[in-house]
Amino acid sequence: MRAITRGLGASLLAVTLTAASVAPALATGPDVADYLDPGYPGLRTQWGASEQVDTVQGGELRAAVFNVSLSRGYAGALAQDLSIPGDEHASAAAEVIQRTRPDVVLLNDFDYDDGHDAAQAFSSNYLQQGQNGQRPIDYPYVYVAPNNNGVATGADLDGNGTVGDPADGFGVGDFAGQHGMVLYSRYPIDRHQVRTFQNMLWKSMPGNQMPHQRYSGLVRNVMRLNSTTTWDVPVKVDGTTVHVIAANPVAPVDEAGTSQQKRNADQIRLLSDYVSGGAAATYITDDRGQTGGLARDSRFVVLGDLAADPAHGPAAHGAVKDLLGNPAVTDPRPASDGAAEAAGAAGGTADHDAAAPELLTSTPAGGAALRTDYALPSTTLALAGAGVFWPSARQDGRSLVFGDPAPSGNHRLVWVDVDLPEAK
Repeated sequence: MRAITRGLGASLLAVTLTAASVAPALATGPDVADYLDPGYPGLRTQWGASEQVDTVQGGELRAAVFNVSLSRGYAGALAQDLSIPGDEHASAAAEVIQRTRPDVVLLNDFDYDDGHDAAQAFSSNYLQQGQNGQRPIDYPYVYVAPNNNGVATGADLDGNGTVGDPADGFGVGDFAGQHGMVLYSRYPIDRHQVRTFQNMLWKSMPGNQMPHQRYSGLVRNVMRLNSTTTWDVPVKVDGTTVHVIAANPVAPVDEAGTSQQKRNADQIRLLSDYVSGGAAATYITDDRGQTGGLARDSRFVVLGDLAADPAHGPAAHGAVKDLLGNPAVTDPRPASDGAAEAAGAAGGTADHDAAAPELLTSTPAGGAALRTDYALPSTTLALAGAGVFWPSARQDGRSLVFGDPAPSGNHRLVWVDVDLPEAK
């Protein structure tokens, strides 16, 4: 969101927007809230009719990731809240998906439950119901699986003298399954070939960065690499298999305030090693005991909120830079007008410039916007387009991403469009 100065008259002296706040300065005239509200008629009058975000699909397959931030504070709460229509946050998230219409979409920060009730309820009560005039969207194929958040280690990982706190799990969580993932697909999922990596041990990664000073020898022997989980979900698209590599690495500073830079970096490294395959992936073992990574020339898309920006923010940047530079991966550099506007209004920094402000995808509470969400196709797929659903102040759908937090959350949906070469 750029500083809004042009066309609003002399009464508006300055408007500066950051990820965490809106800090305007006005001499006279309408209330600040009037000017900043995306629906304010005076804004439409000054700027003209709303423009449309270009969401036209450019390839045979659109794959997307969206951290919807729908997790709740206790087990079963999300399924309960989604059991009927009307949840405003869920409605906004569903509207974003209906506007962008991905064929395959990974949702991060979506609680897991054994009955898959939350995943089914979001589909039937929100995605399959038109939101704010949008067309419903149906995903016949859904994949969910357990994750490590809230799964007890039996150790006092945060060192506060109490065992069993949320920070004492393999991933921070108030209950097992919090902050999980769900994958929706228009195309069949080859469930027999799905690989999950929930239980893989951190110590099994050669050259891992596990902090020995933080964990006892006993804990190091049982500590899992993934704080949430990683999946390889093969999707059958008109006879061609596309592997959806789904992940949600730990934030560089977790909810308990503990630095997790090294674990975040190793979780991202796992993705890079897995898609590289061969010798780089011999240490990788899935939850059924199968070892190794993807076969050479596999077709895949990496989807996830990786909680790491390649140029700035609290993460160690090397791991995500390595993933983006992996010879098997294409970085489509999806962009949006809204992200460029936000960075420009905040004044910009050298770090923002290095990352390219139009590539930003999230607005962490109290911090600058970051590029944390990724849809990265393999070089064996033909790139046909990419984007981020972050409308600018002039574009339709702005109200979905306006505010802190925005109605649809503080992350933006990121998509990539690819064409599928004929199977050999």
